[in-house]
Amino acid sequence: FEHRETREICEETICETVLIGLILNPWVGTRKVAGNPITISPNPATTTATINIVPDLDNTPVEQAVIYHISGKQMATYDPSIGNSWEVDVRDFPVGIYFVRTVDSNGKTQVERFVKAE
Repeated sequence: FEHRETREICEETICETVLIGLILNPWVGTRKVAGNPITISPNPATTTATINIVPDLDNTPVEQAVIYHISGKQMATYDPSIGNSWEVDVRDFPVGIYFVRTVDSNGKTQVERFVKAE
């Protein structure tokens, strides 16, 4: 900008740090425990993903598991009656990042990430 009285040209530089992130409500208050009770293979997945859901250190059973796209859209729901291994057909999932979120009978949540590739 130009100073009107002296006709001096002045510059001003402003530097700010901007953090860009994604906040998804399904993961508020989540944490992992020792032993990482969710394993996903293969990762990245192209046709199917096998999700192994293991009870935590206290042997508390998982009551619910849901797969979410990174946008927050729910893609699949786990039925605990099928056991601890869940095979998911991901062929129709868009390429991208997904989260598996589990809730055990004590209300404790766990989250693990996997990628759907082409």
